[in-house]
Amino acid sequence: MGDFGGAVSDAQAVLKTDPKDPVAMAVQKLSTDRVPGQIKLPNAPAEQSNLPELAMLAGRETGTKAKSADDLKRAKQFLEKGEAAMAAGDYPAMHRFASISLSIIPENPQAYVQRAFANLFLHRPSGMVADATLGLALSPDSPELLGLRARGYNELANYDAAFADADRAIALNPKHAMGWSERARAREGLRQPAQAWLDDYKRAAELQPAWSNLYDEALARSQGRGLRTVDASPPWRDPVKVISSAAIVLVVGMFLFGLFTFRTRGEAAPSPAPNFGPPPAPAAAKSSERYELGRLLGQGGMGKVYEAKDTLLHRPVAIKRIREELMESPQDMKRFFDEARTVASLAHPNIVAIYDVVEDGPWLVFELVNGRTLQHAIDAAPGQKLDPAIVRKVVEQVCAALDHAHARKVVHRDLKPSNVMINDGLGVKVMDFGISRVAKDSLMRTTATIAGTPLYMAPEQESGKAQRETDLYALGICAFEMLAGFTPFQGPAQLDLKKSGKIAASGLSAKADAFFARALSPDPASRFHSGGEFLAAFQDAC
Repeated sequence: MGDFGGAVSDAQAVLKTDPKDPVAMAVQKLSTDRVPGQIKLPNAPAEQSNLPELAMLAGRETGTKAKSADDLKRAKQFLEKGEAAMAAGDYPAMHRFASISLSIIPENPQAYVQRAFANLFLHRPSGMVADATLGLALSPDSPELLGLRARGYNELANYDAAFADADRAIALNPKHAMGWSERARAREGLRQPAQAWLDDYKRAAELQPAWSNLYDEALARSQGRGLRTVDASPPWRDPVKVISSAAIVLVVGMFLFGLFTFRTRGEAAPSPAPNFGPPPAPAAAKSSERYELGRLLGQGGMGKVYEAKDTLLHRPVAIKRIREELMESPQDMKRFFDEARTVASLAHPNIVAIYDVVEDGPWLVFELVNGRTLQHAIDAAPGQKLDPAIVRKVVEQVCAALDHAHARKVVHRDLKPSNVMINDGLGVKVMDFGISRVAKDSLMRTTATIAGTPLYMAPEQESGKAQRETDLYALGICAFEMLAGFTPFQGPAQLDLKKSGKIAASGLSAKADAFFARALSPDPASRFHSGGEFLAAFQDAC
């Protein structure tokens, strides 16, 4: 449900009774660094707790006539939808609902808190800073907004500004855990004496026991016991995972991993042309010394992805550093790399190629795609429909990728917008075929976690089943979202809606509704059975 703080607390309670309980050990390890600051949104200020007083606030702030009762009610409803989306782990929807609420009542600081949290979960530090700043213009003494802006500034390596905001948050609320943790990060970034930032980390851990690992790792850093990595200079810094080199200590990552995307920026090294021949077989070298890491591109449940250079072949690549706890078992590591080698055989222009597997990383080396994810395109226009011509190109190329993989008995199992790359020429590439499923399977044996992303999962995945129709179901949800501007199953009881086939009204044509009724049928036998069949029906209906 996304309540990682609660998961950690329960796991710690079990470990007090049985320190070797395997489920509790796995839950604690996999949940601790996903606590993003304050998992539950803070309660709204008193003046926003009911509609009449919110109306007074809106009228007072703008100097104009107060909003109508209907507007106020709608704004509140969208905030409630945003909270439900957060509980379901649907952070793009959380961002979208907060934005809609703000479009109705722009003077509500609580909506800026919610959207800033969404930006935190979506790894958008600039968005966090922007939203927190707008919220602070309305509520300048909000510790929550100050803490969120400090977090954004720390991610952007603006440590002076982060320190000032965190320090003020602590002055306003000495029990604000995020204020203490962000001031600690800022102190460390400013190279202040170690004892100063250690004291702040310790206080944050006292206020939020789930963050005790922050203090432990900070203590290890202060004593020179950090982990080693190849020289890198990403702008993202976080005390959750510490990696040091002889020249500089870089603190990378975030409290929460959520949706992973390959994120590239304008300064990224150029990638190969979108439609080239079969990828080369994974190289023989098994050592991480062959690759030089660059800036961080993104992160998610499997680990972090960096831009890198292959020093042997002198080409840019993308490297995914796999989370070490996913690979603790030798059997899991073997299964993971066996699957990676299988996926590397998928030579298709619409599938991101795997160049190499590095077992001493553990790393996966991919082709570097210069573009953005489909998720980024959706988030760029929250609540808006994408150009139908673009949607058709995306669907056509994803169908081709799925058919190629399915013909070789490879099922994706986690198809979603953040796993679909769109390059500058509208070439589409699907990534993480089969790989994320194997990593998540390693958790299922101890935590009963189901491989997949709930928002895009077919109902049969809840029982651990997956087949080619499962991937086509996920594509149906992606296509619906692109065309309608929202996902087809709304609210926290999504699984029940999926099992009953109750799809939200799309606002599209009757033929489109009939297409999605089949594409999203709860019965796999009633769905489309190949990408080609899906595409033909889609082109006819949409």
